[in-house]
Amino acid sequence: MIIKSLNSCSLIWLTLLFTVVLKFTISLNTGLFEDEAIYWSWSQTPDPSYSFTTLLSLKLLSSLFGNESELFVRLPALISNFVLLFFFFRIGKLLGADELKILYTSLLFFSVPFVTIYTSFISPDSMLLLFSVASIYFAMKIIKLNKTADWILCGLSLGLMLLSKYTGIIYFLIFVFYLLINRNIFSEGFAKKLLLLILTYLITVSPLLYWNLFNEPVWLNHYLFTDADMISSGYFDLLKVFFFSQIAIMLPFIFILIVLIIKNIFSVKNKSGQEKFLLFLFSAMLIVFIIIALSGKIKGNWFFIMYIPLLISVMVMTISKYFKILLAMSVTVNILILVILNLPVSGINSITDNFLGKYISGTFQNYWPGHTGNAHNDNSWKERLVKMKNWKNTISVISEEIGRTKAEYDFFATNDFNLVSLLEYYFHTGEKIYLLGDLRFKYINSAEPNLKLAGKNAILISYDERDFNNFESKFEKVILLKKIDRDPSKDFTKDFILSYGENFNPSDPMQK
Repeated sequence: MIIKSLNSCSLIWLTLLFTVVLKFTISLNTGLFEDEAIYWSWSQTPDPSYSFTTLLSLKLLSSLFGNESELFVRLPALISNFVLLFFFFRIGKLLGADELKILYTSLLFFSVPFVTIYTSFISPDSMLLLFSVASIYFAMKIIKLNKTADWILCGLSLGLMLLSKYTGIIYFLIFVFYLLINRNIFSEGFAKKLLLLILTYLITVSPLLYWNLFNEPVWLNHYLFTDADMISSGYFDLLKVFFFSQIAIMLPFIFILIVLIIKNIFSVKNKSGQEKFLLFLFSAMLIVFIIIALSGKIKGNWFFIMYIPLLISVMVMTISKYFKILLAMSVTVNILILVILNLPVSGINSITDNFLGKYISGTFQNYWPGHTGNAHNDNSWKERLVKMKNWKNTISVISEEIGRTKAEYDFFATNDFNLVSLLEYYFHTGEKIYLLGDLRFKYINSAEPNLKLAGKNAILISYDERDFNNFESKFEKVILLKKIDRDPSKDFTKDFILSYGENFNPSDPMQK
């Protein structure tokens, strides 16, 4: 039945619409993930040092709709579904694809678990996806039509990629390299148009360049010059981890489809200029990302953008019966994932307690290798989702316990960066929650460089005894107020500790 429906444009449209509706309904029954709350918090006073496009879109939409509902926080990601679909149809027109081929491509793209996550929940990857597809569209227009306006728009979209995530610079460098080695296909004025593209790009990314040149690029330095997300292993093992991280973001059916697409591309002899560009873009990024993976820094979503050119290539493929079978399986699994995301905790437990559910949940280990080394991090997709379902109630309990302490305080603080913005969002008090002990965030919500907090008292929120002890060096005196033991039957296993810190002693950021 599903395979037959793949021959009908109207049924594919209904399937796409159904998946988008499921994405919207998630926000009606699921709390924010820690990262989403962080982006919301940073968007209140955005700076270009971390995903400027994400923060600005959140700032714009929150000013229009407010922040009272998770739906409005996720709205940039949800809207991207429609924008991405628009660009797929524009790309299809450039390639001369019919509606059915464009819909096959769109259905495959939106069935990738990675895409499902980041078009449902807000993340820098949400904006990266959008501007990756936009950049490919304008790049293909340059190759086919060579109009000056497209060179400018391509520079703009490539710049917005970098303002979404640092990995966006890879697209820009590869495309400029492609243009230089294929300059003979363009008419006169190539040098001026290329200069125009580069100039547009530099103007677009100038806020980020300015910030990193004249301010301390804390987050960038953290990932480039520390062991953050580092896996210590030999080259062979790193390649194996890289391979499994890619299966984790696509799951086996789509991974096999990717292999079929690659086989099809190399079997076609007379490729158009646009098809050659898509193949070049994928091949060059694959080499770059393998080299990056050999550094030991591997996270599944960092590498996904290299598959977008391959997925677009479906528009010029001959669609076989085997392709349709695998696509039908991928669509079925994707809808199952969206249904699970919409379920209450009891439903999630029952539906994931089988081989397929456990496998999908367990792919988190390969998606982010080494992430589970920290006791406060998630061990599976199920654990992360259950935690999101419970955040609102959990923080409500914390808020009630704070009210019962009657302690006089000047500010709230925590030493867990995953918790700080969630507390700020769900307290609904408008009070800032400060972070202690993580100077990656020293320019955003860190208490330590804030000399105005010197000598003041704080309510401290932490996870366990170990975290509680970490506060003692930052205050003259720390008093344990309350242990909040969460009922294991509520599927939230972490306990919380409330404490009271007297006479805060911030560090001088100039001495760091």
